[in-house]
Amino acid sequence: MGVGSGSGVALLIGIILSVSGLLFLALGLFAEIQMRIYYESQRATPYSIRKIHEVATLPKQASPLPQPQYH
Repeated sequence: MGVGSGSGVALLIGIILSVSGLLFLALGLFAEIQMRIYYESQRATPYSIRKIHEVATLPKQASPLPQPQYH
């Protein structure tokens, strides 16, 4: 029972917590990818728009940059 006998336990706990953190991060990324694949295959969105509000447009102001022409 030397002076450094407790450091092995702290190191082991640190390694276990680090690996656990990485596993939780990977699990979250896999869940995000799975959710995106599911919604894309169903052609659905994970949200719905309840109401669209109309917004009054402001008058055009002179712009120093040329405006793109759409045909």
